[in-house]
Amino acid sequence: MYEQTLVLIHLTILLDIEAEKALDRKEGDLDRMEQLDLLRSARAAYISLSTRHAHRIKVIQAEEPVHDIYSKIVHMVKKIIGP
Repeated sequence: MYEQTLVLIHLTILLDIEAEKALDRKEGDLDRMEQLDLLRSARAAYISLSTRHAHRIKVIQAEEPVHDIYSKIVHMVKKIIGP
């Protein structure tokens, strides 16, 4: 009745930053999802995933200058889809 399609993910980009530094960048009040312990736990889980799936999850340090992050993302995507 319904056709199932398998979507293969070729690239996931993880912009990594320490929880404390992420909160320092935050303006305004924190919501319930922005608690330090929760952010630390989520970051650890994503880093663990990136280690287990290193062939497709690429980690970029989000503390770098925006232009450097942008250049790295463009380079990674071009490797997948071509110039």
